[in-house]
Amino acid sequence: MASQLDFDFALNLIQEDDNCMDSIPPAIKKRPNWTDMEKKILVDEVHYRESILYGRFKGGSGRKAAKEKAWAEVAEAVNA
Repeated sequence: MASQLDFDFALNLIQEDDNCMDSIPPAIKKRPNWTDMEKKILVDEVHYRESILYGRFKGGSGRKAAKEKAWAEVAEAVNA
C-alpha cells in the first residue's frame, strides 16, 4: 500500500519533470517549400505548355523529346 511519503515523492518528480519542459525551446516553424510567386510562375508555365505536357502520345520519339524540353523550360522559369 502506498504511503503519503510515496505519493509526495511521486508528485515532486512530476513537478520537476514539468519544470524541465520550460527549458526546451519551441519548435521552429518550417518554411513553405514554394513561395507564392514560385507557385504562380509554375502554374502559368505549365498552363502555357499544357497541350505538350499533358497531350496524348501519338507515337514517335519527337513527342517525348518535346515533353522533356517543355518540363525543362518550366523548371528553368521557376528557378530563374
